Amino acid sequence: MAGYNMSLFNQRLNALLQNKLWLSGQMDRLRKEYPDQYVAADQGKIVGHNKDVAELMKSLREQFGKHIDHMAIDFVSAKKIVLILPS
Repeated sequence: MAGYNMSLFNQRLNALLQNKLWLSGQMDRLRKEYPDQYVAADQGKIVGHNKDVAELMKSLREQFGKHIDHMAIDFVSAKKIVLILPS
């Protein structure tokens, strides 16, 4: 990746991971506040939500420009989903 700033890449990747972990830890609360919506998180707070992921992305770009690649975006199902995986 000639010419690419790996330090900046690692910072953004780490921020994305931290945002994803925070978002995952908030699911029970988010399920009540944003049922069946896509939710975006950054630095321990919700920065956007919408039932349509394209509209959410549009709104985030309008608010934050190109600086959204480190934000975690997840769908918050109104019902808790349990996965049963074969062993």
